[in-house]
Amino acid sequence: MVCDKTMDMKVALCVFFQKFTCRSKIPCYLILSLSYFTAGGCQENQNRITFSKDIAPIIRNNCTACHNPKGPGPFTLFSYEDVSKRLKMILEVLETGYMPPWYADSSYRHFENERFLDKKQIGKIVKWVEQGKEKGSWIDLDKVDNYVFESEASQLSYTFQQTLQLKGNNEEYFVKIIVPFENEEELPIKATDFVPGAKKYVHHSNYGIYEVDEKINFDDFDFQPLYANEYDESIDAYAPLLTKLRFYLGWIPGSGPVQFDDGYGFTLPKKGVILFTLHYAPSPIDFEDQSRLRLYVSERPLQKKLQSISLGSGGLGRIIPKLELPPESIDSFRLKERLPMDIRVHYVWPHMHLLGQAFESFAVLPNQDTLPIIRIPQWDFDWQEGYKMIEPLLIPRNSMIHIKASYNNTSTNPNNPFDPPQTVYSTGLMETKREMMTLVMLYSRD
Repeated sequence: MVCDKTMDMKVALCVFFQKFTCRSKIPCYLILSLSYFTAGGCQENQNRITFSKDIAPIIRNNCTACHNPKGPGPFTLFSYEDVSKRLKMILEVLETGYMPPWYADSSYRHFENERFLDKKQIGKIVKWVEQGKEKGSWIDLDKVDNYVFESEASQLSYTFQQTLQLKGNNEEYFVKIIVPFENEEELPIKATDFVPGAKKYVHHSNYGIYEVDEKINFDDFDFQPLYANEYDESIDAYAPLLTKLRFYLGWIPGSGPVQFDDGYGFTLPKKGVILFTLHYAPSPIDFEDQSRLRLYVSERPLQKKLQSISLGSGGLGRIIPKLELPPESIDSFRLKERLPMDIRVHYVWPHMHLLGQAFESFAVLPNQDTLPIIRIPQWDFDWQEGYKMIEPLLIPRNSMIHIKASYNNTSTNPNNPFDPPQTVYSTGLMETKREMMTLVMLYSRD
């Protein structure tokens, strides 16, 4: 038989005939025959693979975080048209394992935002192509269409007071920008989304949200961008604005919106500033940036407030030995820091640079049990992201957080920024050609 592609009508007919069989004046054998014939068609359609029912959920769960209109991916993978016109390339990168990128060791700990396609899922995409790339039902597609995009009504957007103009001189830029804001009241925030303006050049960004005393007049500050060589002498002028940190987080290429668990979030103060610390990659041509931070307001009060802690370079704890890498060396470093309180970890962000080789973090509990946090056996500088716990991870008071990281500063490392290798060390400016060993954890307290 020829299947009707409008599956919604097929399903409705199946239900109708099966429900009312032999309850009318129409001869029973006719209804039974029609019911059997229609049900067979339904079964045949159910066995067919469609984009809306089978392929869209795979794409949305594994690709769309980067490949969306405001993400770092070079093109969008969201609609049927987006996927069908790039099928040859998609199948190639899936079958070779090049995509989707996922570097955390799933045998060590699973994460909610884990991206991985098994052979069954890849086979389903191949079979869908062989069957003719059927689009499917809008009803099925509607179930997955709420993936990335939020309504504008729940969104606050903060950006630089003026577009940042940067010269193309093949040098990295490190810039601090302070953005003031005032609201009518404090607001509960359920999600954040840093949106890079110059996608090609924004290497990473950290942002801190500070509460500001209502007596302070913003007109007393000029809020001009501060460049690396101006940090020490100029940031002091803004010290009165940076005393009460409410929230701190970061963005790296590949990161999508950070949506907190239901009932969790942070409170945006009535009056405050956002301190953006931005790192731009070298460029041979002039470019400009107007990155922004989007905050999504919760419809109801928060049950738990989130906080962040940074361990390692630029944060708590002492890296042992000192993070210095001689030429032609492969070295390992460690850090341990005792927790003074119970915490529940929601997200973790490991961070290293080009010489990073492997990263691992775990907690040793007061009873000496070991609790895995994250392990990345093969570090890739180009694919860094935040890892969301499936359930908030309880780490009790007096636990010892451990970090272990290894680095390859040899000529065999294709990512080495120096040829021949030079001594590389950690600096406060987070330059790519220097190194870092950092773990940021987003947590709540009971």
